[in-house]
Amino acid sequence: MGSFLRLCLFVLLGVVAALPAAAQTAPVMMLSDIHFDPFRDPGRFTQLAAAPAERWEAILSAPAAAAQQSALDKLLAACPARGVDTDWPLFAASLQAERARMPHPAFITVSGDLMAHQFECRYRALGGKPEAYAAFAAKTVAFVAGRLRQSFPGVPLYIALGNNDSGCGDYREDPESVFLQRSAASLGELTGRQAAQVRHEASRLGDWSVELPAPFSHARLIVLQDIFASSHYKTCANEDDSTAAAEQNNWLRDQLQKARKQKQNVWVMAHVPPGVDLYATVAHARDVCAGQQPILFESSSAMEQTLEAFHDVIRLGVFGHTHMDEIRVIGQSPQTVVIKVVPSISPINGNLPSFTVAQVETATATLKDYAVYAAANPEGSGRWEQEYRFSESFHQPEFTAATAEPLLKGFLEDKESKSPETLAYQQHFFSGPGGKHALLLRLAWPQYVCSVRYPEQDEFRRCACGAEAKSKSKSK
Repeated sequence: MGSFLRLCLFVLLGVVAALPAAAQTAPVMMLSDIHFDPFRDPGRFTQLAAAPAERWEAILSAPAAAAQQSALDKLLAACPARGVDTDWPLFAASLQAERARMPHPAFITVSGDLMAHQFECRYRALGGKPEAYAAFAAKTVAFVAGRLRQSFPGVPLYIALGNNDSGCGDYREDPESVFLQRSAASLGELTGRQAAQVRHEASRLGDWSVELPAPFSHARLIVLQDIFASSHYKTCANEDDSTAAAEQNNWLRDQLQKARKQKQNVWVMAHVPPGVDLYATVAHARDVCAGQQPILFESSSAMEQTLEAFHDVIRLGVFGHTHMDEIRVIGQSPQTVVIKVVPSISPINGNLPSFTVAQVETATATLKDYAVYAAANPEGSGRWEQEYRFSESFHQPEFTAATAEPLLKGFLEDKESKSPETLAYQQHFFSGPGGKHALLLRLAWPQYVCSVRYPEQDEFRRCACGAEAKSKSKSK
């Protein structure tokens, strides 16, 4: 080889060596708001109440009783809901679709609400014993968790509890309850080698923290049962009590402080997101621009302040609760945290059941990209197809605070909803055609964007009202 060719080869090799190595990613699945309903065939309730969770699948898979529909109609009349939640056929179909799309994820997250709406009412209407309610609720959690584990053997499963996941009713719970202790045992088993730690931590408030599995390095997941922080929270005795929420926030700060010292990248997962609940604010006719306060998802801004304070270690917040596909940002640049609100399996709002598959960078725990898959119908039968992919619809290289913040800024500036990114967000916010939530989004687009960008009440008011905003707040 001539000297000139050797020189060219050395230069070429040097250029290749200087190129940055492609970031390694791992597949991750994200689920939320399963809302499993074991009461769809009321005639099976006695069997389910008497059987362990391991036998529920056989009971639920048996042919329906002849009087199933009339019994269900009677039950729904006694305990009405705005729609239908996830029955066993839908849950089974969702598991099959998830497994087909991503059979070997590095881990799976479920951001809360495993139990159906109106759970307590339907339990009582079917003659359930009050003293056995917490055990039946915990058994429902164990059944959902067990079916996930059966579908994804050996995959670490990380499940947060939501406001419906309670041993004494929606938005109600007590520290160290029977429900929390039994659920902690069920959820701990799914986490792999850190099961004993999770069982111990989660038995008090439902909160726990684990290191993410290989191939992730220096990465941690912090999980909270933030029912205690909800603006609707009551104790099992139906009393107000803020002590558990304060304890929980102190625990969160301690976990984040330890992660900062250990130079870990952190995901924080809970069910109820921090910030303004625009739907409730509009439904309750709050005149925010006249000084009335918007309604918040949580009783205080403590969690969002904690998340903002540790923006340097938090790579992602994972939440659910709204059933919609949302992007939220906490804090002011550069102290911002990005939140992914995961859409629901439950079709109770008239939406199509959906789940999210993602690619996550193993060295930094950065969410590089994700795609949402939806069922063809509310029953979950037929093919589950991709609705959209984040990188393609929003033209961003990754899902971070640095990309989400300008994306939301663009939404705010696009008041007439003309940009491709705005139209994509509006289209995929609600999985499936129409619905009151999608209509609300189109009618109140600038106000909605203010709610996902500015979680604090006064910041939201200034964004949503501009010059109309009053300097002093008024109570409703």
